[in-house]
Amino acid sequence: MAPVIDVHCHHLPGAFVARLADEGPAHGVRLASGDAGTVLVVTGVAGRPMPPGIGDVDERLRWMDRRGIDVQVLSVWIEATAYELPDEHGVWLSRALNDALAEEVASHPDRLAAMASVPLQVPEAAAAELRRAEDELGLHGVEIASSVAGRGLDDPGLEPFWAAAEELSAPVLLHPHRALRGVRLERHMLWNVAGNPAEETIAAYELIFGGVLERHRDLTVILTHGGGFLPYQIGRGDRAHAVLRGARSGSPEPPSALLRRFLFDTITHDPTSLAFLVARVGADRVVLGSDHPFPMGDDDPVATVDAAGLCGPDRDGVLGGNAARHLLGPAARRPPS
Repeated sequence: MAPVIDVHCHHLPGAFVARLADEGPAHGVRLASGDAGTVLVVTGVAGRPMPPGIGDVDERLRWMDRRGIDVQVLSVWIEATAYELPDEHGVWLSRALNDALAEEVASHPDRLAAMASVPLQVPEAAAAELRRAEDELGLHGVEIASSVAGRGLDDPGLEPFWAAAEELSAPVLLHPHRALRGVRLERHMLWNVAGNPAEETIAAYELIFGGVLERHRDLTVILTHGGGFLPYQIGRGDRAHAVLRGARSGSPEPPSALLRRFLFDTITHDPTSLAFLVARVGADRVVLGSDHPFPMGDDDPVATVDAAGLCGPDRDGVLGGNAARHLLGPAARRPPS
């Protein structure tokens, strides 16, 4: 059986935090403490609070041991993508993050791996940094936010990044950020409960209808939070594809035909929903996720997989085999047809 691998979990290396305190203000980014906790301030705008323990490696390893997780593939706190930064400062931030992630992984190579962060607001530099992270630092894949300072993921200017990710066989973990906002969404955590899945769904449809998946047939994209609403409302996407037929569309195939172009993490918070996801897209397209250490994460993802009734090869694949093949395995990782 493959190791149990958690592909959706977040980290902020201590070495990066120290460097941020020394150099960050000169690059328009800093950490600040307030009543709600520690926030990242980017070009003078404060984001949402950082969860406690996001940089504590020892506690992370203890948490993994208690939950039967062998390896975590770390990605940075999504606030730290900071695409609002001016170009040269965004490049500095990504390089500082990736250097610190590589250092953290090197201290526990049997338990930790990491995905790169890239300055997506500068697509050519993002492509170069992804190549450096993969070839020189030994990172695996890349985490990106669901939009780029107001631009959708199908923006033509992002083509250098998508081409590099495809060429490098670097899986792209798509994470919602700056989700749908408004007074109503600020109540009851609806920005997270409804806004984050909606944001994920919009970004996935940009990749479909915007033709990114069509132009980059070998691209692997991992959708977090069970794919948002995509697998559960895919019929609505197919209906839109039929209505749009004849108009300009980047996808000759309906969205349902492209579902298996994505990987989906297990974070559905409901065994019945997870079982449906596996039945809809195939067990070979689902990977384990926890969203650790965020409060809205799955505190026992292996138990969630078991509660969904997965067993045998399906269970082994979801718990780690699929991640080992697509994320940590050999360079040749082609999506299924």
